[in-house]
Order: sequence, then C-alpha cells, then structure tokens
Amino acid sequence: MEIIKRYYPFTYDKIILSNEIPNLIGLKINSIWEYYDLSDKLGLILKSKYECKNIGEIIINNGFGIYKVNDKYNILFNDGTSLNNNYDWISNKGTIAIDNNKVYIFGNEKIPFLYYEK
Repeated sequence: MEIIKRYYPFTYDKIILSNEIPNLIGLKINSIWEYYDLSDKLGLILKSKYECKNIGEIIINNGFGIYKVNDKYNILFNDGTSLNNNYDWISNKGTIAIDNNKVYIFGNEKIPFLYYEK
C-alpha cells in the first residue's frame, strides 16, 4: 500500500485492490468510494457509496463489483446502478444469486432468471 501512496497523490481512508486486474483500485475518501484504473492513463471509473469486493471481476455486462448492505448483496455496475433486488448471496463472478430459498441466474442483463425454487 505504501507504494501506491508514494506514487499516486491520493489521500484515502481505506483501499481495495482487484484480485484479477492489478491496475484497478478502490479508495475510500471520506464516505465515498472512488474506483480508479491505474493503467497508462490514470482514470476515475466511478464513485459510489458502496464498498465493493471482486472489483473488475464480475462477468455480466458492465458489472463492476459486489457490495453488501443490511446483510444482503447486490451488484454495482459501471454506470453506478445496481440490481433491483438485494440477495442473500451472490457468486464471486456475479452470475448466480440466492434469496429466500430461490436460485437465480444472471445472463448479460440485469434481470434475474429464476432457476430453482425450494
């Protein structure tokens, strides 16, 4: 983390690093998360109130990361929007979700497909 502080002029409270994309970071600045691409051109990807995990690893179209709010999970998209519903669990890649004993699959749309109901 010290390397990032030394080379990039950020002041932040907390940092998140992508596991799969080394140039993708999230910085908590006050109460807002700012997500940056540190590749050739330093660029702000989006700002959000949500702390995401798996940033840059979501494989559905324009998926960015998974966040947790009130013990439920949701997907943050590159445009700052989220799914219409929160779920009990969402897979690391954002393709499967479980809520109230129902299993949902996400294709390339933000609309869940009910795959299984107990």
